Formats: sequence, C-alpha cells, structure tokens
Amino acid sequence: MKYTRCNSQFYSLRVLPLTAALVIVTGLWGCGQKNTTLEEGNSIYTDGRQWTYNVTFSDSSGTVLSNCTLKLSVGASSVSSVLAGQKGITYTYSNCDSAQSFEETTGVDESAEGIFLHPPRLGAFAFTEVVPFPRITYPAELITSSEVELTVRKSAFKLAENKTFQHIIERTVTDTLEFKDARIPCYVIEGRNTNYTKEIGQYKCKYWFSPKYGFVRLLYYKPDFSTVDLLLADTNF
Repeated sequence: MKYTRCNSQFYSLRVLPLTAALVIVTGLWGCGQKNTTLEEGNSIYTDGRQWTYNVTFSDSSGTVLSNCTLKLSVGASSVSSVLAGQKGITYTYSNCDSAQSFEETTGVDESAEGIFLHPPRLGAFAFTEVVPFPRITYPAELITSSEVELTVRKSAFKLAENKTFQHIIERTVTDTLEFKDARIPCYVIEGRNTNYTKEIGQYKCKYWFSPKYGFVRLLYYKPDFSTVDLLLADTNF
C-alpha cells in the first residue's frame, strides 16, 4: 500500500503485517452510490475543496464545555517538501482555544488503495497524535483490523514527542449521518493506542467515512472520558 508507510521530519508510520479482513454485504450502496477509487476518477480530497466542521468539547458527563469551527482546505502546496507524496491541506481554526484564528498546514495521502488523513494537531487538538490517524482501506466494504505504529518526533503534545505509539485500528460497522438534508451512508473506523496507557492514558477515536464526502465525523475520547467531536457542517462541493 502506498500509505502504509509514511515518513517525514515529524512522523513515521508503519502498518504491521498482522491484518485481518472479512467481506460483508450490506445495504450501504442501496441508493446507487459507488465506491470511490482513483481508478474511477472520483478522488475526494481534490484541490480547491473545503470542509467546515463544527467542533464540540464535552466533559465526561456529556455537558458541553465549548464549541468552535474548523475548516479543512485542500491545495496547500507548501507542505510537499515535508510530506513527500502527499497532497497539502490546511486547517483553519476559528475560536478554538482563543478568540483568534490560526492555520496549520499538513497533508493527506489518497490513492486507489485508500485514504490516510493527517488530523488537526494544534492547540486543543494536540492529543490526536496519540491515536490512529483517520484512514480507510479500499474496498471500504471490507471489515479490517490492523496494528499500526506511529513514531512522533516533534509534537505540540509534548508527552508524545520521541515516542512510538502502537495502535489498533478497525473498520467496524456501517452507519448513516444527516448532512445537507439527507442521510448519508458511512463506514465507521475505530482505534486506540495500546501502549503508554499508564504514562499518558488510553485515547480512543471513532471516524465516520463517506465515499462522497470523505471523513464526515471525527470523535475522540480522552482518558478522563471527556470528548472532542468534529462533525461536518458544510462543504463547497
């Protein structure tokens, strides 16, 4: 796989050999939608596209603590020298951690074999270094389970620096989410770190992937049972 190994001056990703897959048949494509692969010319993360997420921070009881807006834009070419072979993306943070907006430039790797997306990792999102990054393997209908290693060299989350995290990431169930006045079918991917659980704690993630819109929801669970929920609110396509 093209994206099973990712190296940069900040990260090194390696998918371990142990991978299990089981084909399942579901009604996910009952509305006539097709799986999105590059062979079909239907890449999702193309230049000029934008995703706007509403972000909700909640405590362990589910009480909402704060909200902010995060925008993902594709086409930041300046990242190409850092993340070889990946397409540049920019996250724009609005009122997250502070009243000011700021940007983060990183990358996404999309191929006929799947998608590997770098999540937002600054400010209140720095902890996302600890969990598996959003990724989907095609064909998405496969239930997959992978062991992944991610080495973090430099991080805004200082506890993660110079550590190699071991992850379990699984494509589990199917679901639908409401978006643009419609119910869109999604594949659900779940993951967690399996080491440094005493020193840092266990962080968990749950990602909803739409073959049309890409990652439409990113839900994170922290060791103290608080959550950070990124839910797609709008796109420009």
